[in-house]
Amino acid sequence: MRQIFLDTETTGLSPESGDRIIEIGCLEMNNRRMTGETLHFYLNPERRNHPDAVKIHGLTDEFLSDKPLFASIADELLEFVSGAEIIIHNASFDVGFLNEELRRVGRPKFPGFVPRITDSLLMAREMFPGKANSARRAVQAAGSRQLEPRAARRLARRRPARRGLHPHDARAELAGDRWRREQCRAGGARSGGLQRAGLEGAACR
Repeated sequence: MRQIFLDTETTGLSPESGDRIIEIGCLEMNNRRMTGETLHFYLNPERRNHPDAVKIHGLTDEFLSDKPLFASIADELLEFVSGAEIIIHNASFDVGFLNEELRRVGRPKFPGFVPRITDSLLMAREMFPGKANSARRAVQAAGSRQLEPRAARRLARRRPARRGLHPHDARAELAGDRWRREQCRAGGARSGGLQRAGLEGAACR
């Protein structure tokens, strides 16, 4: 099974209010093993960042001013994700932004290009019901934006150069590693969740 971990950074919280995507990172996993295939873009949002957003992602207006527009990378992104299950933490957030970016370039909504989108936060809550740290487990499973930003960047710096990965993709690789470990830990008691994720019976290494 081909799966892709996808994450975005944005100028703010509301695509309906005109906020835009400024960074996209994708990491491919096949049969629960990282393939080394990644896709990463910085994007010019054609608007200013919200100051609070810059404090989180550190991507300034000046840095983004010469980056490509979403319209110029849309086809490459859609080709990369086509046919794969997409795993996103807090999927409604990222998918909402992707839908709006695609609307701007006259394309259908993002879910129409992929067979399945899995929200790792919802899955973690299902696998670990009633746990006070269920949100943290979701962070460990799929690299959440709820992870305190400095901690996320420290994790990324541990292996930023592996196979030449960009730090954003290195964070995604760490997320994938954690996803596999959490799936394996949950396998004995939560085989139903593994089966729904298409992971039941795969090797846990």
